[in-house]
Amino acid sequence: MGFKFIENILDKIADYLPDDEPATEQERIYEEAKQRIYEMHQKEESLFYADAAWIRGGKGKVYGETANGHFAAGDVVKMLDVQANLLMEGEILAIERVSDGSETLNEDAKKLYLIFDSMKIQGKEDFFARTYYVIKKH
Repeated sequence: MGFKFIENILDKIADYLPDDEPATEQERIYEEAKQRIYEMHQKEESLFYADAAWIRGGKGKVYGETANGHFAAGDVVKMLDVQANLLMEGEILAIERVSDGSETLNEDAKKLYLIFDSMKIQGKEDFFARTYYVIKKH
C-alpha cells in the first residue's frame, strides 16, 4: 500500500518536470543556441552584449555592456546574433564610456558605446541595425 502511494506521488511530480527533449523544432534551436552562447561565455576572453545599435552621422554606434575582457579602438570583432551565428565582422573605430555622473571617467566601466565606421559596414546595415546580439574579439 505504501509503495503505491509513493509511486503516485512520483508520477505527479514527473508530470511537472520538463521533458528531456524539446517539444518543437523552435525549442530545439533555442536550446542549442543557448548552449552555444553559454560555451562561448565560458571560453571567450572578451565579450560584449549589445542592447541597441544605430547608424547616424557616418558612424555605427552600439550600446551595451562588456561581459568579459576589454575592448579598444582598432580591435577587430565579430558580431553574432542571439543564436551565436555570425552576422558580420568589423573594426572598432572608437570607444565611448558611459559616464556614471562623477567627474572622473571610469576606464573599467562595463557600459560602453562601440563606434564603427559606417563606410566599412556599408551594405551590411540591415545586420548592423539588429539589436540584442553578442560581440567578441576576432
